[in-house]
Formats: sequence, structure tokens, C-alpha cells
Amino acid sequence: MISKKLLSKVLDLDIYKCQFANPRVTAYFESAEQKKPMFINIYELANKCKLWAFNQKFPYCITSRIIDDGKGMWEAETGYGFGVPSSVDFIADSEPEAIFKACEWILKEQE
Repeated sequence: MISKKLLSKVLDLDIYKCQFANPRVTAYFESAEQKKPMFINIYELANKCKLWAFNQKFPYCITSRIIDDGKGMWEAETGYGFGVPSSVDFIADSEPEAIFKACEWILKEQE
């Protein structure tokens, strides 16, 4: 769902292990700076990802919404902040997953 590289950027830690516990609810990770494993709710992590995206050199605004197609699919739209019209859409089974996809795209754009 989220790469170690993105998680490291968002949490400002050197993450070397990441996995999901309690299917799709909690992320478990370990970092070089922390002496013990840490857990974070994926909705909290998704919010931190949105904040990370907005705080980039060129701010990105990520909006998410459920797609009204009866399937429970989520869409995250990544646009450049401050009214710049360019945007990219990402579709996923959950809101956090759509946000993570959008942030992974931003990370790749920066490279």
C-alpha cells in the first residue's frame, strides 16, 4: 500500500521495515531512530501524507471522495496547489490507498 521510501519521507524517519497489521487498519513500521516497533492508524497516516504533499516545494492538494458507482471505490485527485489546473486521478478500494497512490506519484515526480 505505501512504500518504505514514502513512509520515510512522510514520517521523517529512516524506515527499514513496513507492513500492515489488522488488515488495512494499522501500519506497523520500524526505523533506525526508534528502539521499538511503531504502529499508526492508516487514516492518520493518509492525513499525514496529504500534509506532506501540501508542504512540498510545489504544493500538491490531494482531495479524496467515494465514487458513486455502488462499488465503494475511492478516488484521490492530486492537483498542484493554489488553483493550478493540472491534476491526476487515482482509483483504489479504500480512501487511504487512493491517497497513498497519489503520494507515490508525487514522490516519483520529484525524482
